[in-house]
Amino acid sequence: MALKEYLVPSKANQYSKYLIETAKRDIESSNERLNNVQDDEQAFGEVSKRMAETIKKEAEYTLSKLKEVK
Repeated sequence: MALKEYLVPSKANQYSKYLIETAKRDIESSNERLNNVQDDEQAFGEVSKRMAETIKKEAEYTLSKLKEVK
């Protein structure tokens, strides 16, 4: 799919909604992973913890930028 298709307002709005929903799911998933790390640190390595934190930060950043556009 070409990027030009998202320049059409209706497509851009759909894509924006998709990104928002994806970011929200990523945040929820990261929160669950981080809770699991706190519950059982033996089962999760430091890399898993950092990855969950990074995904959460990136998703929150995406949400903040999408809200600025609206």
